[in-house]
Amino acid sequence: MISRKLGGKRFQEVLSDLENAQLDFLNMNEISSNKVWIEKLVKYYYDPLYLNSLERRQVIPCFKGSKKDVIDYLQYRHQKY
Repeated sequence: MISRKLGGKRFQEVLSDLENAQLDFLNMNEISSNKVWIEKLVKYYYDPLYLNSLERRQVIPCFKGSKKDVIDYLQYRHQKY
């Protein structure tokens, strides 16, 4: 199912990264390379899925902005309460 949503090229890219991470774990007991395929899966699959869901439900967020803007907003809200 994920392969259909990602498309052939991106799916192969993520699958290759996953296989490399598996080899890193088996050969060196290293897990940090999992970050590569997880980030791509979130960016290519879950982010668009989430954004489409928001559009369909017509959710109005209380704040939009860059990562820094969001952090500043949350810190401001936290200080307020």
